[in-house]
Amino acid sequence: MPADTSRPFVILTTAVAGLGHLRVTRALRDALPAKVSSIEIPAKDTWLTMFHNVMSNNSLLRKIFEYTQDTPQLEDAFTWITRQGLHLTSSRVRRLIVDTVRESKKNPTSVVIACSHFMLAESVGVEKQAIEAELGIPVRLVVQITDDTTQHIWYVTGADLLVAPSVHVASSLHAYGVAHHMADTPISVLPYPINPLFSKPLNPGPHERLAEYEGKAPLKLVIPVSGAAAGLSYLTDLAIHISNSHDAIHTTIVGQATPRLKSTRRQLLRAKNIKCICAKSEDDVITAYENYYKENVVGAEVTKPSEQAFKVLARHDQVGGSILFLTHPVGRQEYENLEFLFRNRFIPTPSERRELFALARYHQTPSTAIRRQARYWRGLQLPPIPKEAASFIHWCLETKLLADMGLVTRKAPSLQPDGAKEFWDIALN
Repeated sequence: MPADTSRPFVILTTAVAGLGHLRVTRALRDALPAKVSSIEIPAKDTWLTMFHNVMSNNSLLRKIFEYTQDTPQLEDAFTWITRQGLHLTSSRVRRLIVDTVRESKKNPTSVVIACSHFMLAESVGVEKQAIEAELGIPVRLVVQITDDTTQHIWYVTGADLLVAPSVHVASSLHAYGVAHHMADTPISVLPYPINPLFSKPLNPGPHERLAEYEGKAPLKLVIPVSGAAAGLSYLTDLAIHISNSHDAIHTTIVGQATPRLKSTRRQLLRAKNIKCICAKSEDDVITAYENYYKENVVGAEVTKPSEQAFKVLARHDQVGGSILFLTHPVGRQEYENLEFLFRNRFIPTPSERRELFALARYHQTPSTAIRRQARYWRGLQLPPIPKEAASFIHWCLETKLLADMGLVTRKAPSLQPDGAKEFWDIALN
């Protein structure tokens, strides 16, 4: 279908800092209106990728970094230093944007730049006026915040619009901007942008997923491995414990074909009821993961409380409506994502979680009160020990607790599964 030249030319940007930012960019790309011309620019920043991988896998450095995130004075210092460093190299980003528009030969009357990572967004923001002058057309910078995080670095210099997944984040960032006398940037609250695939209705209906929860069919459990392979040892041990103890669970692991995962794959394939999909690139990992959901009715998923946690917005009768088993949080943003899930009753409270762990440990049946609360839950946190986590998953299946979960449909506008579409409704207007 030909592009609509009366509409803006869209540039999607991201950063290779884990799969989260890439997944959000994919969700936004797949939700773009059909007649809008667009191009995707991945930020190939070797330093950023290395920094993300080290922080994901080195516990000591991660704790030091988390301390700076959790201490206001240190966070402000980190934010200032990061911004200054990005401003020093921003001319390179200006050249990239200008060349991209010119080489597209679309001759647009305006450009919308959608960013799902603060680093490239900050560089674009300080160069936005220069980009407009060089191209001779208006440029609009829209930034999607990719966690329910209040980290100050997301208050991007020069942005025309910030899109936050909750009022909590919007209010906090607005207060930060006022306190630091920064330009008053509009902040809209929209549902988190999950891929439109996940909000499609299950075909022919939710009964296949329910059959998995009721033990009438094997539970299809998918485990996506992060780009940095964070927590791979935990996930490997978990999958093997499930394989050794529970024939009713069929596990599929999806990740990038790194040396670590290739080595682990040989160990995993010796176990029963485990498949391992190794994709060549990070983009291929996302495609393989989405294809698995297209081709299977997935009952449950083990994942980090990263941007993946927002798949709770998909309903139980939709493609992405699998139950999420959440591993231990890593980094401030994952703790904040859990707070989002607590606030909106998508997962049990800490006291309810402790009660569930105790019931599972002693093989007891959930009470009527627990089952009543479970109607709101779309996810459960896992114990930190793989063997206990495997037993907990089996207990949830054995007691049919999963069949009680996620039956309540949210009414709040910010908790709907169509955030990617809503993003473009405001970004293009």
